[in-house]
Amino acid sequence: MRAWALTGLALWFFLAPLCGLAQELKGYQAEVSQEITDKDVVYARNLAFGKLRELVVQAAVLELLGEGMYNEFRADDSFGRRLDSSRYLASVKVLKEERQANLFLMRIEGLVDVTSLTDRLQEMNLILKGDPWVKVSLWVEGGLQLPKEALLERLKLFHLTVVSTESLKLDKSLDKSQPSFAQSLFPERGTAEVALLVEPKKATQGELYGGVGLRVFRKAGLSSLGSFSMSLEPFSEGQLPQALAGRDKSFLALFSLSSLALPAFREGESSSLEMEVQGLRSPELQSQFETHVLKPNPSVAGFWLKELSQNKAVYQVQAKQELPVLLENLKKANPYFYFEVVKFEVNQLVLKAEYKLGRQVVPVKPMNLDPKLMTEIAQMLDLDPKATPPSDWLPTVGEVEPNNNSLALNQLPTKVLVYGQISSRADEDLFEIEPVAGMKTLTLEWAKVGKTDLSPQIKLYDENLGYLNQYNLLGTKHTKIPISLPEVPHGPLYLRIGDRVGFIQGETGGFKSYKYLIRITWK
Repeated sequence: MRAWALTGLALWFFLAPLCGLAQELKGYQAEVSQEITDKDVVYARNLAFGKLRELVVQAAVLELLGEGMYNEFRADDSFGRRLDSSRYLASVKVLKEERQANLFLMRIEGLVDVTSLTDRLQEMNLILKGDPWVKVSLWVEGGLQLPKEALLERLKLFHLTVVSTESLKLDKSLDKSQPSFAQSLFPERGTAEVALLVEPKKATQGELYGGVGLRVFRKAGLSSLGSFSMSLEPFSEGQLPQALAGRDKSFLALFSLSSLALPAFREGESSSLEMEVQGLRSPELQSQFETHVLKPNPSVAGFWLKELSQNKAVYQVQAKQELPVLLENLKKANPYFYFEVVKFEVNQLVLKAEYKLGRQVVPVKPMNLDPKLMTEIAQMLDLDPKATPPSDWLPTVGEVEPNNNSLALNQLPTKVLVYGQISSRADEDLFEIEPVAGMKTLTLEWAKVGKTDLSPQIKLYDENLGYLNQYNLLGTKHTKIPISLPEVPHGPLYLRIGDRVGFIQGETGGFKSYKYLIRITWK
């Protein structure tokens, strides 16, 4: 019987290289000492051998995952139950077995099918040492104080590199389930593929908070990947900065294999396309391209502007269909642009656009104040809603539509409060500003009136319609923005007011508009 067993083992080693050409087999050693109970050496030997078979596969898992991820794996009982070690052990060779007093010692070497084991670990959403790293942005709402250093180290365990940390004002009116909110977490020039939002969670009753939550968003597809939370003793808004004091370990546990699954971060990338459009020399042309080309395109799920220079615009486009189909839809004849395809690769498209049409500047017009607007202005200024706002906050003129394309801009007068409204995420208002001789400092006074789920933004352009700067005003009621120009302008400047996020097809619900007041002064 013993001779047959040895022959069979030798035959297996001879055949393994022939039948396992697609597999990587690697040897690992392990040693244990097993207590002998009731003088039953055979039972102790069998226990030792069973433990060693498990330990050999665990040694392979440790090498594939690295120590940190391996400890996460071992700490979660469900992962151990889902990994049947016997399936990945190709052969075993006993190197040592002996009895020492009341112990039985054994050492073995096992050949592990590393290829199949790797596949299984990836199926379980575990992160291997050789897996890619993902860039993330960390957003913190409401002034919560996080154990930042410990958190950054923990995120490294999941191959997450934090490229930015941002604060988000506490705003109970925000609808975080909307794609537009996910969009607002990814800045135009940002490189993050994933956004992590740490937020206070309301208690079941009253105005107190009862915990802290984690929301995970993916840039590709503007997807929400899940929401996770931990409970805390109820605390008030004023206690937000101290809410996590002494609870570091529980807080860090939110960032786990369940909430930070690397494969989910990588999904949907094939539907994301960088589109460079040459020939968009002004915000008006950019607006025309977005309004009449991108938005009506049935292949476009959403887009946002990544870069704007004097002669081109670069967009990140989320496609609903295969990219060649999107390209064919773009090339269809339209009354606004001629297109030439300069470059088309897997995730990059370069177009040359020629505009077919031609421009008019319209002055703002006198307006009458209605009671509702006066109430909203009073609330914006933190006054009693029934109070009459100060006269310098009561607009006498308003924008004139259409003023969002090259056919019609509005002229923005100096030292005059102008009322305007962004009627949808797709809307924008363009203003021309005449310079004042010898002056190069512009003060822009801006206020948001009423509720909105949009992300107000102002962009400034020079006399050649070259991009100068942008001002993101999410969560800002009213502000003054001093703008120092590098030199006295020789021609008009241009302001573009709109939503930072941009068009998202199929979005519904919420306050998808906003009213604003704007005034400029020179000095």
